[in-house]
Amino acid sequence: MWVAIFLFPGLSFWILCSIISILFIWSLEEESYGGLIFMSFLSVALFGLFGQLPDVIKFLYMNPLVAIQGVIGYFVIGALYSILKWTSYIACIRRNYYKMKCEFLDSKKIQYTERNPSIPEKFKGEWISIINSIQSFNSSLSYSEIDKVKMFANNNLKASKHKGQIITWIIWWVWSAAWTLINDPVKRIANEIYIALSKAYEGIAKKMYGKIENDFVQKNDLSNGKLGKLGEH
Repeated sequence: MWVAIFLFPGLSFWILCSIISILFIWSLEEESYGGLIFMSFLSVALFGLFGQLPDVIKFLYMNPLVAIQGVIGYFVIGALYSILKWTSYIACIRRNYYKMKCEFLDSKKIQYTERNPSIPEKFKGEWISIINSIQSFNSSLSYSEIDKVKMFANNNLKASKHKGQIITWIIWWVWSAAWTLINDPVKRIANEIYIALSKAYEGIAKKMYGKIENDFVQKNDLSNGKLGKLGEH
């Protein structure tokens, strides 16, 4: 009977389920707790609309042990998932820290080969100022990502400050896990491709710029061995 409850006739139910699942995932990504609660009530209403809610309630009433086991199992899985998700979350911020550090070294024209290169001693003061928000730095990361990187670098990324987010992972782990399994590998693959081809991208940009470089060369620049730049003259 438990399986039969979910064997709904008609395509409309599954279309609605797909839409609701997408909205659940969107609410999780946006950390919209109100949206998650609303979607939960909407899901219950969907069961009622298709006449299956009474069957579910009846089954749970007739099988209380199964109901208790189901609830306990659901939250145990959610708790385990939240640990994995938190680990992945911190690892992602750490990768962004490495990325931001590499961008800083690139701005100083420092050569490196490893993904987590060391900051030369003479630049550590400037790097610490950037991390402590004393000095600005132009990064490809979003403002939100930079804020998380700075919290991570200052060992201030505490679980207690992400209580709401962790609770959503525990309660709505089904949708979070589904999106994580789809989204995270795609992001990782895309990031690996970018890293592998980053020099090629830079080479293409330099090659294209070479075709217009002479537009900014003036005679006095040539005599002084300099290349004029936009805004300097």
